[in-house]
Amino acid sequence: MVNAGLLHAAADFFRGATPGTGPLRQWPPNPPAAISNSSLDRDLSTKLLPVQSKYPALAIGVTVFDDTSLLPAHFFGWNLDEKCALGSGSKIMILYAAFQLRDDVRKVAAAGFTDAADLRQKLVTAWKNSKVPALVSLAQEIGATGKAPFLDQIFDLSNPSAIEFKGMTNCGVDSLHEDTSTSSGKTALMVALQATHELEYSAPSQPDRWLAVLTWKFAKRLWLTTRWSDNAAAYSCATEIGMPYINALMKASGLYSPRNSRGMRLWLAAYEDAPGNLPPSTGSDPPANDPDKQTYAEAATLLQRCRDNAKYRPPEVSADSFKDATKQDGTVRTMAAMLIALAQEKLINRTVDVGLRIEPGDTMISFLRSIKWVSMPDIAEGTVHPGGAKSFVAESLHAWADELGLPLGYSRYDDLWSKIGVVIAFVPKTNVTVHLYTDWVFLSFATPASPLPKKIGVIVLNYDGPEPDSVTSKDCTFVRFVRDLVLTLEGKTMLIP
Repeated sequence: MVNAGLLHAAADFFRGATPGTGPLRQWPPNPPAAISNSSLDRDLSTKLLPVQSKYPALAIGVTVFDDTSLLPAHFFGWNLDEKCALGSGSKIMILYAAFQLRDDVRKVAAAGFTDAADLRQKLVTAWKNSKVPALVSLAQEIGATGKAPFLDQIFDLSNPSAIEFKGMTNCGVDSLHEDTSTSSGKTALMVALQATHELEYSAPSQPDRWLAVLTWKFAKRLWLTTRWSDNAAAYSCATEIGMPYINALMKASGLYSPRNSRGMRLWLAAYEDAPGNLPPSTGSDPPANDPDKQTYAEAATLLQRCRDNAKYRPPEVSADSFKDATKQDGTVRTMAAMLIALAQEKLINRTVDVGLRIEPGDTMISFLRSIKWVSMPDIAEGTVHPGGAKSFVAESLHAWADELGLPLGYSRYDDLWSKIGVVIAFVPKTNVTVHLYTDWVFLSFATPASPLPKKIGVIVLNYDGPEPDSVTSKDCTFVRFVRDLVLTLEGKTMLIP
């Protein structure tokens, strides 16, 4: 990939613009490499032609990674630029924006600051001085006080040299083979987050559920957003980061093009309507230094900010255009670029941390990693297992493994991280309600001797049909596609029909 700094310098030269200054002059520091048509893998194209011919209406991306340390990627797909509704699949944009904002804040804070207000002002100044068009526009849009990002709610600023998300303790799954009993409180946290998310379906009232979600600190809600796909948590995290920042990042990273309205965009964070008020306070706030929870007053302020956020419209988009536009979109091409960058741990900065962890990619993946297959010795067998949201691709493969005569490794994974989406929309022209299912998944198989690559990324968009439930819907198109994809990568003949 061409260095982002060189691209910015070249753009300045041709515009005759003054080069940017400051810590954010090369922003974003390491955007996903664009996927051009000329970069599509010819061998993979030839191999997958029968699958493409059988499923022409799906929007598909398949990445095969060489099983080496740098994970070189080979990509092919079809309907790459079709604008597809993502639903909850769009929540990966919130994750990317959160970690990019953390990187921005750390860089700006390195020069010193007195308090959160001072840090915010210096951040806005760094955006202006960067001369990056998206950041300059962002600074103009949110420069006034009282607008997101709300740094004092997102970050623990007590140690300027180690700024971190509030509530970060025990968040994320480091490995599918992680023994959670060795991390004090991790399993208990996952069970508690699972119980919070289940209130989405069982709470006595919506205000009760929102109070349960909003009293978690930012990192816990970010994990709820990605792994449990919790709607209220996603709404709140996007609100604290700010829609202007999220969309500035999508544009500057090349994941969204305003010119043709293609790519990844998040114009609406209201995955559900926020309630008018929270239930009355019980008067039992957590202690001021509680590592996980925030006060009732902070939760109430956040709720009002969410309600205000529902009114957001990008300033460059007219009211009429905004009204008719889909607002949680993506394309296979841009989502694949992000998946590859994250899998290769190149997104944002590739920095070796203490303990040989790659930051921030390793931590971002830990927020997406499946919990279902994680070993939890500290939970008694048969009790609740906090599985979080599933992957339709992984569950489909799990269902077909025995029937295809595949080794056990095909239904067990060395690694698995993903984000699904479900969109239910009424189409006035046809008077039909459609159900669109999406999946964005990285799989590493525990099968050493097989023609199938050990590490693959799969993106499925634009599937309109019954829910691809792995137990009861083996005949649905989505599950059949997964079956045929695996057989083809194995070098076998697809089952008919």
